Amino acid sequence: MKFYSLLSAAGPSALSIWRLDSPPADLLHLFGLESFPATQQATLLSVGGKRTFDQGLFWYQGGDEHLVSAELHLHGGSGVAAAFRDWARNHGWQAKASEFNEKQDHCPGLASAQSPLAARFLAQLSELTWANELSQLSGYSKQQRLARLDEWVARLAWASILACPPRVALFGPTNAGKSTLFNSWVASQRATVSPSPGTTRDTVEARIQIGQGPDSWVCRLLDTAGVDSSLSGADAKAQAIAQESARTAWRRIWVFDAATEPTTDFLRMALDSSPADIFLVNRGDLAAQWRYQDFFGARKAISGSIHLDPQMLLEELESNLLSSLPPLPKPGSCLPFGSERLTALLDVFPELASHAVQR
Repeated sequence: MKFYSLLSAAGPSALSIWRLDSPPADLLHLFGLESFPATQQATLLSVGGKRTFDQGLFWYQGGDEHLVSAELHLHGGSGVAAAFRDWARNHGWQAKASEFNEKQDHCPGLASAQSPLAARFLAQLSELTWANELSQLSGYSKQQRLARLDEWVARLAWASILACPPRVALFGPTNAGKSTLFNSWVASQRATVSPSPGTTRDTVEARIQIGQGPDSWVCRLLDTAGVDSSLSGADAKAQAIAQESARTAWRRIWVFDAATEPTTDFLRMALDSSPADIFLVNRGDLAAQWRYQDFFGARKAISGSIHLDPQMLLEELESNLLSSLPPLPKPGSCLPFGSERLTALLDVFPELASHAVQR
C-alpha cells in the first residue's frame, strides 16, 4: 500500500512536512526518479509532475526491499496542501491518519502498541485478567478502594501515556536554541536552524524515546515558533499557533537564553505555568547576561548548553520528565487501555473519575 500523512501541525504555517510510505518502485515513480538520493540528504524536487504546483525538499529515510519512507517539505498553506493531496490520490496513494494523532479507542490490542513498554503491558492484558480485576474491585468497600487509590491513579496515568504518546513542547523566545535542541533530541535535521530570529514558523513534531530497553516509551516533541511580541503577519500567526500548542501540551520545556534576559511577559507566563513544566537555561557556553536564580524564585532550572554537552543535557531533561510521573505499575498490573475498559473501571471505582483524563 502507498500512504501519505501530514507530520507538521495543521493550520497556517510557512512549511508543511509530509511522510510517504510505500514499496520502493511506487515512491520512485511518484517523483519520476531513477534512484533514491543518499539517506537524510535534502534534494530539491518539482512536485506535481507535468502540472507542477510547488518545489519541495525530498528527504529519503531509507527502508528495505518491501517498504521505504521519505519526508517531503513543501510550502505551507491550504492551497498547496490540497494540491498535494489531490496529486497523491490521483497516483493511488491513500491518506493515513498521523501516527502522532491516533487515539486508541475501545479495547486496543497488542498490535496497537506504540512503544516497548506499551507492548509489555498490552501483552499481559487479557479479557479474563481484566474481568477478574473488575470483579475484585466491585467487591471492595469504599475504604478498601481508597486504600488502592494511588495505585490506580498511577495505572490511569500510564495507560493514557502509553496509549497515546503525550506531547512535550519546546517553548521560548526566538533564537534561544529550541530548534537545535529539537534536532539533537530527534537526531535528525528536521527543524530549520538559523541565526535569524523567527526562522521556525510552523510547529514541527517528532517522536522521541524516553527510557531504555523494555521500559522505554514514546512522547511527541514539538518545536514551536519563537516568542517575540514585535512580530506581525505570518510570524504573529505562527506565534499564536505556538502558544496554543504549548498550552495544550502534556509538558512544556521553557527554553531561556542565558545570553539574553527574558522579557517580563515571557517570564510571567513561565512562572504561572504548571509545576511539572521544566525550565531550561540554554546556551550556557555564552557569557551570562542575567542570573536566572534571581528571577525564578523557588522554581528549579536546568542550566547547560546543547552545543557543549548535548548528551548530558538531554539525559537531565529526560530525567525531569520521568520524575513528574507516578511510579511505574508493577509487572502483571492491568492497565485500563481504551474507552471501554476505562468506563467499566469507573463504574466499580467512581473515586477515580476526577483523575481520568482522556488525552
